[in-house]
Amino acid sequence: MEPRALINFMSIAEKLKCNTRHSWTSTNRHESVAEHSWRLSLLAYFVQDEFPEADIDKVILMCIFHDLGEAITGDIPAFNKTPEDEEKEDNEVVELIKTLP
Repeated sequence: MEPRALINFMSIAEKLKCNTRHSWTSTNRHESVAEHSWRLSLLAYFVQDEFPEADIDKVILMCIFHDLGEAITGDIPAFNKTPEDEEKEDNEVVELIKTLP
């Protein structure tokens, strides 16, 4: 991978650490999207024995990347997300992925 492309991608992905979700942590502060993705990945790892037919590597990759669009659009709770929001997020992710080899 071209180093500049990786740096640019990581710069966008880093925003997941800054973008907060509509939910709260147990210490009563907003959770970042990155924290949510990390915790979901950890959960998937620990419950893998309950789902032996699942491809755990694929599941964990899905957990890591499932909210990547929110690095660009921010978190829009599912109960507030419109079809237009979905389309914008999808388009932004497609454009971001095009920058990768």
